[in-house]
Amino acid sequence: MPLDWDRMDLGDQAEAIIDMIPGLTDQDIENTYNEWSSLRYEKNYNGRTEALADFQQIATKHLLKRLGKWDSYVQRVTSRKGNK
Repeated sequence: MPLDWDRMDLGDQAEAIIDMIPGLTDQDIENTYNEWSSLRYEKNYNGRTEALADFQQIATKHLLKRLGKWDSYVQRVTSRKGNK
């Protein structure tokens, strides 16, 4: 069933993001929430969008680190930025 993203609260959106990243363990999820909870955002639409983007990035980082693929990901991203 499609998600009605705009009607979901921030917590439900965060849970939906977790569901969209296959392979996350309970520990990855806990680490994601712990890291994300230390960040601060403006109370507006842009702040909400930034918070969700950061949440997805943090969750992906924890997954890639556990799989031993974080360093190669960082190298790929860094090399792409250098080629622009």
